[in-house]
Amino acid sequence: MRPGDILPFYQPVLSVADGSIYGYEVLGRLRHEDGTVESLGPFFHDENSDLAERIEISRDIRKDAFRTIDSLAPHQKMFVNIKPSWMWKYRSHQSLPTLDMLDELGVSGQRVVIEITEDEFQGDLDELFDMVARYRAAGCRIAVDDFNFNFMDRLIHLQPDIVKVDMALVKRISQRPEYRSLIEYIASFARDFGISVLFEGVETDRELESAIESGAEFVQGYYFAPAAESFLESNQFQEKLRDVLQSVVQRNWNRNRNVMTIESVMNRLLSELLSSMKIKLNGNGNINPDMADDVLRGVLSGLPPKCYRIYACDDRGDQLSSNFERDEQGEFVLRSEFRRMNWSWRPYFLHNLVRMKHYGRGIISTPYRDTETKKETLTFSCPVRDNVYLFMDFELPDIPEANGDVMA
Repeated sequence: MRPGDILPFYQPVLSVADGSIYGYEVLGRLRHEDGTVESLGPFFHDENSDLAERIEISRDIRKDAFRTIDSLAPHQKMFVNIKPSWMWKYRSHQSLPTLDMLDELGVSGQRVVIEITEDEFQGDLDELFDMVARYRAAGCRIAVDDFNFNFMDRLIHLQPDIVKVDMALVKRISQRPEYRSLIEYIASFARDFGISVLFEGVETDRELESAIESGAEFVQGYYFAPAAESFLESNQFQEKLRDVLQSVVQRNWNRNRNVMTIESVMNRLLSELLSSMKIKLNGNGNINPDMADDVLRGVLSGLPPKCYRIYACDDRGDQLSSNFERDEQGEFVLRSEFRRMNWSWRPYFLHNLVRMKHYGRGIISTPYRDTETKKETLTFSCPVRDNVYLFMDFELPDIPEANGDVMA
């Protein structure tokens, strides 16, 4: 390590709910004699440098940070990074160095978030869980840093309070829409376990919007502030964050309002198309496949151009009709091989069916990617008669951003 002053810097972590600074992540810095400041991140990750020196410097930084914790607002937390492999030798000890620091300085564990930071850890996860449980018993909250899909087992084992999403994934949201689905899945997975999601590395308006839309409870990054030697006013970024949050709310309100408009239009259209049709039943009181196809043929000419597939099912999920699918010329083609397939296993099927039965009208699904065509799709489901339901798949339209107040 080159000569200079080693000291903690602090980067704010913001709460999306109220826009205030929830806490600070502690980051190591080296101030040179000429006044320039250098990040110690590369040093801590350099496997060729002396391990004992890295551990000692990390603990010195942590301890210096804890000495400043009374300068924070009472509700604010201090996030400190701990590598599992560095604390591994203490797994059979009665005390842990960081908890000893807190006791020595009289700092409550409830003021501290322990970030588990290492992805190369190869030890026993059950033993790691036991060590983490000791931090939690002291009142500390637990975060898993730089989360990626390799950490799914760690997330299940450790049951952290917070998961920090890798900044590389945050960057990719604005580059390719598929990454949004990936991150929304991570956020949904975390929420299923009662885990808060923190998006780090946020640098632009669009990245912040993407993080909020993906389920961020906390955000962090240069968009707000780099790590600095001193703390900031708790509500310094409140207006800035709330402006972006309101923009996200406005856009999603308009998007959902336009989707609901599609639902209303399709209900009126199908009511008109089906009103003059007589649906014939067989001797068992059911509609046979040929009759089901005839029902669909009767509505094809009135369907909007964005509708690329239509079929009929019963309430068990069995497909009664063939598929009618648009070809490249925009004409509907019959595909009878789909008759008698069952779609009750699809996540949205029973949910939509119950809603149709309850409301007595057609409903529209949330957007998803169709597995066969790979198109972004909305499915409109409509009751035709008892136990007969039409399903129409629409290529997701360009939904205009309607103007007006969000509560209009």
